Amino acid sequence: MTRLSINDSERHPARDNADAKTHKTKRNPTKPTLKGATTMTNATPENTEQWTHESELKEARRILKKESIPTTRLEKTFKRHYQNKEEIHTALNFTPANGYRLEIPLPKDFETCPALRRLLLTVCDISAKQEDGNTYEPYDLTFCTFRKNKIKTTKIINALWPKLTDRERFRDLAYDAGYRGTFQSDTPQQFLIWYGEQVKNGRKGIISGRALDILTASYNASFHSCIAPDGEYFNTVLDYLESDKVIIQTIEEDGRQEYKIGRQWVFITRDIIAQLRQYGTFLESDSRIMRLELEKLLGGKWTRRAESLKTNDIEYYGQGYIDYGYGDYATRTGTEHRRMDIAEGKCLECGDTLNHQTGGTCRGCSDDGYSCASCGDRLSDDNRYRTDDDDYCESCYHDRFAQCENCGESVDNDFIRTVYRERDGRQIAKFYCEDCRNDNTNECQECGLFFVSEMTTTENGDMYCQQCADKNLIDCQECGEILRRKDAEEIDGAFYCEECATTKREEDEEEGDHQTTEERSATHE
Repeated sequence: MTRLSINDSERHPARDNADAKTHKTKRNPTKPTLKGATTMTNATPENTEQWTHESELKEARRILKKESIPTTRLEKTFKRHYQNKEEIHTALNFTPANGYRLEIPLPKDFETCPALRRLLLTVCDISAKQEDGNTYEPYDLTFCTFRKNKIKTTKIINALWPKLTDRERFRDLAYDAGYRGTFQSDTPQQFLIWYGEQVKNGRKGIISGRALDILTASYNASFHSCIAPDGEYFNTVLDYLESDKVIIQTIEEDGRQEYKIGRQWVFITRDIIAQLRQYGTFLESDSRIMRLELEKLLGGKWTRRAESLKTNDIEYYGQGYIDYGYGDYATRTGTEHRRMDIAEGKCLECGDTLNHQTGGTCRGCSDDGYSCASCGDRLSDDNRYRTDDDDYCESCYHDRFAQCENCGESVDNDFIRTVYRERDGRQIAKFYCEDCRNDNTNECQECGLFFVSEMTTTENGDMYCQQCADKNLIDCQECGEILRRKDAEEIDGAFYCEECATTKREEDEEEGDHQTTEERSATHE
């Protein structure tokens, strides 16, 4: 078998003639008209029934029933999906006629994917130059051959990477070919990519606003993820159905009805296109082709931001899973970057806002439901008392918790504090959490209780409740200063502070001396 050099750019990858004929007869003869062409077509699958809202709803119910997921409010969920996304659907030309899907032709072979062929030729050339190097030849978009054995290209790359001297050039070739990964480490796992069944029957790209496609993002697929109907974060898709800014991109295998071999979420407005993490066989080049198509549909000039999705890009309070740290951004040129809000979904059983991650339901409607964290009894919505951490039945809740009368939070009895409000000579008890007590009350210097009502303050800053003030405080007869009775000086039945008492005594002494002088004068006369 003759090895292809990197300069054999015009040759078709070599194979035995018999193998080549067999391979050609199995390949899908349909090709795009241009290399990497993005000519859109309606995406209604061939040999399938025409899409309708009714058929979509029927299929969704069938799928959810298999996983014991309720469908009581599924129809309303689908209706809200199309109502909420009406603006973006119109902008992207999603209509009932095309089943709310657009088909985007993607590269399927070496003729339409020259960058990938250049990478494979480079891999073969480098491997042949290694000591005891093996002679590989490109076979298709996924494999190379060695002595008539097919070997996945990523396996060859994993072995070559630690030995490469010009990694920057190789990394650029890999990026151009659509490989994902950082390509900055000696760790072979950096090069792994899920090719799945990419070239078995050919493939096509789908941009979809269809409710069923969002609901089944990881169903009928060559891959599995946590948002599949049986996944731990399935309720994420219900958030995305509710949101007005979420569509989905998929790679489907030709010849298998809507069978997904790759998928990618897209958060989109008229000014932002945020493509998230790729799953399955979804190359960077595929994302680029679809992003350019979205930009064309939305019109105007766009600027690509080589940044991944960050938490401050999204306003989201749901229970779902978002792939932060992955993906790509494009914004309309000249517009300021703005946060996108992603809605919270509704329970398929009761319609309440989701507070649960899986099963299509809120926690109250889920199979595990709610149970008392103290006694273990099952709880109904009418007998459920929620704290920050757990749920309790009414009896256990009142045994263990009290409600702060200031902020309304449920507080463990060990941390509830009694404070008082004085009214008409009575002290009325109230229950505050520790924070509210510290922030909103004052401690009486005498009795040590905390009060929310007005306190009496002495000159030195000591504070007294009204009852303690009546018993222990008195006003200076002269200056009006509030002082403790035990610190006051009584003179002729009146109470004075120390300073005023001294002044009073001096005045009394002067007055007494004056009277004595007058008396002497009178006696002399």
